[in-house]
Amino acid sequence: MAGAIATLIDDVVRGALKAPLKALGYKKDRRTFRRHLDGCTQLVNVQASMWNEGASGRFTVNLGVYFRGLADLGGIGRLTDDPIESDCLVRCRIGHLLAGGEDRWWEVHSGVDQTALVSEVRQACIGEGQAWLDAHADLSSARSFLVKQGSLYWASAASLALNDREAASSYLARAIEGWPAGTGQLRAWGRRHGLLA
Repeated sequence: MAGAIATLIDDVVRGALKAPLKALGYKKDRRTFRRHLDGCTQLVNVQASMWNEGASGRFTVNLGVYFRGLADLGGIGRLTDDPIESDCLVRCRIGHLLAGGEDRWWEVHSGVDQTALVSEVRQACIGEGQAWLDAHADLSSARSFLVKQGSLYWASAASLALNDREAASSYLARAIEGWPAGTGQLRAWGRRHGLLA
């Protein structure tokens, strides 16, 4: 039955996302869609629950923006042309963008109204999801997101990439203060990039 659930999820993904995301320039790789822009890669990933079994299951959608230059500058993470969701510093679950702002998992089973499900998933991803991805497709908005998430080291790296050395130094100092165990690593990175004496 797990294979039947996987097939149902794949049918929904195909019906809801394949054509509209292709029209926007995305390329599909299994349940991940990527669109390469100047400076970043936008990603839409359908994640099936690890608990799917029997005659029913569920799935959610992850959104991410990958900045190869930021990964290179930060010196942590994979340098890749085909990022996965976990490679993205800027990421979000689709449910947090929908009414109520809570994590959203769609149920699938043999009796589900697939037409309604396809429509709902398409609206969420092509509407709110794509708007969020577009709003985070540059380093300045990525930096704001990282600051809001408390990722001050990465906000420092983004500032450095933006040639804003004053902000880079400030975020790095705050990162060092907030992560005593990583002080040595953060200071070494800061000295390497001329942010610390």
